[in-house]
Amino acid sequence: MMGGVDKVCSLEVLKDEECLSVFAQHALGTDNFDAYPNLKEIGKKIVKRCKGLPLAAKTLGGLLCGKLNCPAWEHILNSEIWELKETESNILPALRLSYHYLPSYLKPCFVYCALFPKDHVFEKKQLVLLWMASGVLQQQSIEAGHQYFNELVSRAFLQQSSRTESRFVMHDLIHDLAQFVAGESCFNREHMFEVDKKSKVNYEKVRHLSYSRDWYDISKKFEVLNVMKCLRTFIPVGSRGSCSLSNTVVHDWLPKLRCLRALSLEHYNIKKLPDSIGDLIHLKYLNLSRTLIESLPESVGFLLQLQTLLLFNCWTILKLPVTIGNLVYLHHLDIEGTSSLKEMPSEIGNLKNLLTLSKLIVGKENRLMKLSNLKNFLQLKGKLSILNLENLLNGQDAMEADLKNIDGLDELHLEWTSDSGNTRNKTSEEMQILKWLKPHSNLKSLTIVSYGGQEFPSWIGDPIFSHLSCLELRDCKRCTLLPSLGLSPVLKKLIIEGMEGIEVVGPEFYCNGTFSSLENLVFRNMLNWKEWISPTRNGGEFPRLGHLKIENCPKLTRQLPSQLSSLVNLVISGCPELRCSSTTSLVSLRNLYIRDCNAILLKSMIDLTSLSQLSIENISEMSCLPMCFTQFLTALENLEIEGCKELTCLEMNNFGEPSLNTLISTWTGF
Repeated sequence: MMGGVDKVCSLEVLKDEECLSVFAQHALGTDNFDAYPNLKEIGKKIVKRCKGLPLAAKTLGGLLCGKLNCPAWEHILNSEIWELKETESNILPALRLSYHYLPSYLKPCFVYCALFPKDHVFEKKQLVLLWMASGVLQQQSIEAGHQYFNELVSRAFLQQSSRTESRFVMHDLIHDLAQFVAGESCFNREHMFEVDKKSKVNYEKVRHLSYSRDWYDISKKFEVLNVMKCLRTFIPVGSRGSCSLSNTVVHDWLPKLRCLRALSLEHYNIKKLPDSIGDLIHLKYLNLSRTLIESLPESVGFLLQLQTLLLFNCWTILKLPVTIGNLVYLHHLDIEGTSSLKEMPSEIGNLKNLLTLSKLIVGKENRLMKLSNLKNFLQLKGKLSILNLENLLNGQDAMEADLKNIDGLDELHLEWTSDSGNTRNKTSEEMQILKWLKPHSNLKSLTIVSYGGQEFPSWIGDPIFSHLSCLELRDCKRCTLLPSLGLSPVLKKLIIEGMEGIEVVGPEFYCNGTFSSLENLVFRNMLNWKEWISPTRNGGEFPRLGHLKIENCPKLTRQLPSQLSSLVNLVISGCPELRCSSTTSLVSLRNLYIRDCNAILLKSMIDLTSLSQLSIENISEMSCLPMCFTQFLTALENLEIEGCKELTCLEMNNFGEPSLNTLISTWTGF
């Protein structure tokens, strides 16, 4: 908390015992030495040299993690590096020591991080791909890169960003250490202009360059590139939106950097790359994400060393070059968010080393990508979207794709083009196709969009998918039955949307089981859904359900399940006929939002003793909040009412006083 000068909080160093606890946590995995009394005295002496600095204690603790013998600890305690004067490099001796004893395979990975400016936030996968392109990994594999990254995190050289768990930063003092070790090889500048003749930097020695983007990056800013003849990395950084880059830089200067391994032009308003991009024959990483690129030159096929091609959110790109099939060492092709890309060349089937293929667009013509090409991509990992499945004439291609043998996929998205005109008449064929598209049982997330069959194959909901935690079924308008999902062992999130053929959700949905792990359930745009029937009188089919949304289901009349004792958030919108069971238990509900419904729904809700947030909008036939409803609102703090034109008053208790006496805020707009 920042205040005036009279309220400055001066941060002191840690006391010895506190510092020892931090050290032990990182060295031993516990905050004390009870299980390792033989190491305690040595640990105390090491911690004394940390001078109460928690970062020093963390890095030294990480250095000794897993080393539970006295000689290893004494070796660190007696190192000559402690005797070096801090003023010689302005680096804490404890940090220099931690780097000195890093395994040899981690040192170049850590030093490479000096490329980025202080406080730069980076994604784990992004950094690993740059490591691979720059050749700093001792083992050239994505798995080794992730292992090295995790080791640097465990040793406190990298740490999670406070903003999000999936991103990481370097502590300022650790960054100083990286820059000290990197010397002139890694260079980053916030404002990079022409060569400064007074600068002590030898630009010819710079190998890795990053700089902060400006809204308009003019050519003068990059005159320094004429000196950096051996540059291997060119990376713009910063959180600015779409920026402009001088054509002189793109078309004249960058193609002359023949030693480049990693090139990023992300976030620039670039519409075209020069043919001379093919001259960068050592390039292994090319990031064009969030640019306005419309197509790639055929000369991209000359980049035979390319491992990573990122076109994420290039929504203007129309096609991929046929020569992309030459890139046999390509591991990562990210074309997610390329909404204008409607076809893919069949030559992509040559890329048998692909680990990432975010999207596959099925084509009809021989020159276009076929679904059967998937049989060449057995190493795929992560997420895969398969689009335009209506182009399959029969199940033969789906059978040859052999999805069940791609065991590295976590997320699978299967989509047919929307059938708004009812032009498709291949119900039986689509049922057969989806049957053959059964993935490996390792799958964690599955989405099916605009499937035209009348029912789903039995593999959807099969308990063999013991890792499937998220399932979405959207706009499958011809389906008349939902798949049997009650036995899915770890299903946590279920979204069912636009299933216009469904009239009853009944026993077949539960399959004599309970949704034992389900936490989030959404029904949306179910225009003909009338009944939700529980298989038993006692309910209890959703023991862990915490979030429930029912939106735009105008014909739904039958009641909600009777046992929703774990429900915390409930949204009901566009359901004018819906009511709750008189026995529906909502004892854990904290947030309730009701819109475009009938007042009878409120009257049927009981046990709302935990409700703290209530929003009511466009409720018909309601002149007062019903007493049978408000009597349970003993914990209500915030109430919002809008568009309830017939409402004239809030409910009163028997003494003529407001019964909602726990309210902190009330907002009405009726």
